[in-house]
Amino acid sequence: MYGKLGASVNPDLGWPTANEVIVPGVPAEMEVVIHDNLFYMKINGTLCFLFKLSRENLYYFTPTIRPWRNFITVHDFYMESTDMYTVDYAMHENEKGYARIQAPALTKAGNGNLLLFAEGRGAPRTAFERVAQNTMPVGNTDIIMRRSANNGETWEDNISVIAGEGSDDTYGFPQVVSTADGKIILHYNKLTTTVAANGMFSYPAEQTMYQVVSTDNGASWSQPVDITAPLRDISRGFVKGSPGHGIQLQSATYNNRLVMPLIYGGTSIKVAISDDNGVTWRKSQNIGGTNIVSGSVVELADNRLMLTLSHSNTAPQSKLVCYSSDGGDNWTTPAAIGSGVATSTFGHMYSGITLKDNSGKIYLVNPVGREKDAQVFNGPNYGITPMVFESSNNGTSFVQAGALFKKTAYRGYASPIGNMDAVFANDGKMIVAGEGGVESPQEGIVVYRR
Repeated sequence: MYGKLGASVNPDLGWPTANEVIVPGVPAEMEVVIHDNLFYMKINGTLCFLFKLSRENLYYFTPTIRPWRNFITVHDFYMESTDMYTVDYAMHENEKGYARIQAPALTKAGNGNLLLFAEGRGAPRTAFERVAQNTMPVGNTDIIMRRSANNGETWEDNISVIAGEGSDDTYGFPQVVSTADGKIILHYNKLTTTVAANGMFSYPAEQTMYQVVSTDNGASWSQPVDITAPLRDISRGFVKGSPGHGIQLQSATYNNRLVMPLIYGGTSIKVAISDDNGVTWRKSQNIGGTNIVSGSVVELADNRLMLTLSHSNTAPQSKLVCYSSDGGDNWTTPAAIGSGVATSTFGHMYSGITLKDNSGKIYLVNPVGREKDAQVFNGPNYGITPMVFESSNNGTSFVQAGALFKKTAYRGYASPIGNMDAVFANDGKMIVAGEGGVESPQEGIVVYRR
């Protein structure tokens, strides 16, 4: 309730304890008021806490009820505010029957609509599934899509199911690319899992990757085609699309070639290449580096490709980058990214997204640190404070362009971010869709317009 101000209620100062104002099993009325720089709380009419806020600073608080033990039942909840911040959700947990909605993939259709794909993770069937769904697709998981017809300002209510409708199968890891002739190509996996005695889920090396295609701006989709065989590398683990989108090349030599980053076993990377508009695919040569968790590709003005890599190594504490001069078949050895991309100690471990605007300027969006909810025992770390970096010299160096989240929040607030994707809308705005929320990235898909 008190954000990161460090305020506490000390009975030695005269404040009543919980046992003096609440009887277990008996409904109680709690009133929390922040008004005119005064913060107070009453329970059943008894003043339990009060302090004054400085008038020189803005303070925002996230209303949170966290029972220390057992649970509480909320019979009625009412909130009134004329000045409060929030995040802009495109999809939210527990929406349309999905317990978790994660793994965004974003593209712009030929008619200018934005299409947002994600994993819709259904109601967990076991306690193990419930825990695993916070970080991975398991159990009944669909590939779903939601549309925006106004450059990402709002999103239609309808959610379309692209894969998994009517089944208990697990589909995951959507990745998308749009072509100049209006085709939208979507890749995703059909997954099988193994469960250890301790409830930990893992993916065997043999998994299936499918492709579906739309030629009518996402209104309908082709039957799925298995594209696993030319892309698999069993020695490196199962293949999946990296977070982020694919691209269509514009250079004269490799005009219209499609390139989509692939992750193998969660630790290495190649790219998928198609020279016939997605009819057939092949994989690139091996790309160096260890513990690579994601990659984002962009075509530079000099026709080279730049692949920005996230990795879980302790050094270097920076993003890695490698280049291809032959349309993606061969790549240089990954090295630390150019100056100006300050991702702090742990930001390099989390997925970012790289994209290019119409002028050729390169943008990188990436978290600049990590955090975990201190009040959740053994909870996962997640990326925080996504920052935008810009380059006007083909990625040789970058400058920091500011934080992605710019709304006023309580002091010390760090916006959580997970996997993300981004496009430029027809109004010139950069639209970033990322796993996010107020307190953790598991809350849904948050959209930023910049």
